[in-house]
Amino acid sequence: MKKREKILLGIFLGILVVFGGGRFIDATFLKPVETGERRIEFLAQSIEQHNVQQARIRSAHAKLAEWTSRSLPPDPSSAATLYQNWLIELDRKANLQDAVVSPNRIVPEGESWFRMPFTIQARSKLDQLCQFLFDFEQAPLLHKITRIDVVSNEHTPNPSLQITIQLEAISLKSAAERSELLPKGTADATHTTMTRTIGDYAALIRGNKFVRGYRRPISIRAARRDAPTVRRRPETGRTRPEAKPKPKVDAAAHVFLIASLISNQKAEAWLYDRLHKRRVDLQEGVDFAVAGIEGTVVSISKHAIVLDLQGITRQLAIGQSLRQMKDL
Repeated sequence: MKKREKILLGIFLGILVVFGGGRFIDATFLKPVETGERRIEFLAQSIEQHNVQQARIRSAHAKLAEWTSRSLPPDPSSAATLYQNWLIELDRKANLQDAVVSPNRIVPEGESWFRMPFTIQARSKLDQLCQFLFDFEQAPLLHKITRIDVVSNEHTPNPSLQITIQLEAISLKSAAERSELLPKGTADATHTTMTRTIGDYAALIRGNKFVRGYRRPISIRAARRDAPTVRRRPETGRTRPEAKPKPKVDAAAHVFLIASLISNQKAEAWLYDRLHKRRVDLQEGVDFAVAGIEGTVVSISKHAIVLDLQGITRQLAIGQSLRQMKDL
């Protein structure tokens, strides 16, 4: 083999080694490294999702534990009786007058809890109502007010309010058995999320929105006394000028073409007289008379009609009045 051929063969083998070796290195070393990196990234995302899910589970467990501690006793009948007595004591503490606490039907919600609705009807002043609502929200119980109606017909600075309160309490079956409404050690406790005091509502009580303005009835005698004096002119023998005649109404300007109905059997159009609030139906080949205009319907199309007014052919488009007809 000549020297030149040896050189060419060496170059060719070198090219094969470069390309073949690159593929070998890529398949042997680089590909597994890339696969491992993707695997590591996937595992990191899975761990992050798992941590988020675990955090949500811990939060749900903490919330469930809080709800369980604030729940009414698990027996719904006993819980309803204890809660009703507690509401009566709350009414007395707030000095509500003629308070009536009515339990409604206990509603089972699935297999985990019961919903117990109640209605309170009473009379109170605004400060007493605020005290009741404040004490209600302070109680460490699983309950809420769903609706409250307040009515007053008095015209005094601090009127008596007729109130109707609808509320609900929850009894979880997982709550601890007890013979008292509030768990031991929580009788004087308050809801941990309450940050205000009753004094924070003093401005609301002072600016009572239920005060109605009082208007003294005006007697007829006082009204006459306070009315301005009107002096009459002495009679001069002059006659009053005759009233000007009212301008005549152009009836045709108030009659409009409002519809054009076309079917396989017949065509029909509607005129509407705004002055007399009536509808006039038109058909092809039929005479008509409305608002002092007489004629015959020549044709009815989708957007207009053609009329023959004593030998004069005119077109009336939908939405136009009889005064807006155009000659053809």
